[in-house]
Amino acid sequence: MLYLLTKSLHILAVIIWLSGMVALALGLLKPGRTQLQLLSTWDKKVTTPAMALVWVLGLVLVYWGGWFGAIWLWVKLAAVFVLSGMHGMLSGQAKRSLLSDDTESAQTSVKPVLLLMMLLVSLAIFMVETKLY
Repeated sequence: MLYLLTKSLHILAVIIWLSGMVALALGLLKPGRTQLQLLSTWDKKVTTPAMALVWVLGLVLVYWGGWFGAIWLWVKLAAVFVLSGMHGMLSGQAKRSLLSDDTESAQTSVKPVLLLMMLLVSLAIFMVETKLY
């Protein structure tokens, strides 16, 4: 029962984290100062804590499952590590845009980030569901 509750909370945290990342990326495509302030606040209060919860609950699940030696896990962890870095990059871009009043400079790098995000999330889900290797 505790395992299923932890897994459910992990999935909920993943949804909140990734939704926040997509919202921030889309907000950087056509940024406005008010919109970026709102998204940056949301990121700090909701998205970032959700990411931390994803990591904590995910590692608890890995420990309980005894999967530390599994190759599929390390592929998934690599994808999640890159996603975490991308989240930091998006957060940093939003903050820099707000500090410099230059809300247009971040647009060029956001489109590839959205595509890479989709690919990495797909890879992580595929690895968990198939447990290849």
